[in-house]
Amino acid sequence: MFAPVNTSFLRMYDTMKSLNLGDCPFGGRCQFLHKEDGPVYLKAVDIEKKKDAHSKKVQALHTLLKKLHPEGSQKALDVEEEINKTVREYNETKPRGDHYYDLHGVTRNGAEAYIEEIVVEMKKSLVKRASIETGCGKHSKWNIPTIKDLLIAKNSNDIRISCDQWNPGILILTIL
Repeated sequence: MFAPVNTSFLRMYDTMKSLNLGDCPFGGRCQFLHKEDGPVYLKAVDIEKKKDAHSKKVQALHTLLKKLHPEGSQKALDVEEEINKTVREYNETKPRGDHYYDLHGVTRNGAEAYIEEIVVEMKKSLVKRASIETGCGKHSKWNIPTIKDLLIAKNSNDIRISCDQWNPGILILTIL
């Protein structure tokens, strides 16, 4: 049985596992999770497995999309729709908690539509803040974070989208 662990210091996205096996030289100051953290560590492992499976599925769909020509054909649009549907279904499982959305792999059009729906849902349920994981563009053409840049440009009178101060791959969506 695991001893209770105070996890109040963890943010939703602090789920990285420590590479130190056994005793960590950083002790309680280490920002990463260790096997000794018990249930929190096990949850991080579970999240990682689900995300890996999701990523492989989305990558396979993107590979298929790249093979389809011409761009904009009905087959290509169907694959884009499947990609966006897969991303939404993954987020519906709330692997990282309520109001946290992982947009890795989503298409530009899919990201715009999804954010609009998230904003509507947040307003209905009076939620003021959500986290949107877009990444930093490492897997994008020329390493440009196109989805991230697209969403930041969406700032308006009723919403603000800004970079998280601790993780540049996460955007904070705030309802004003």
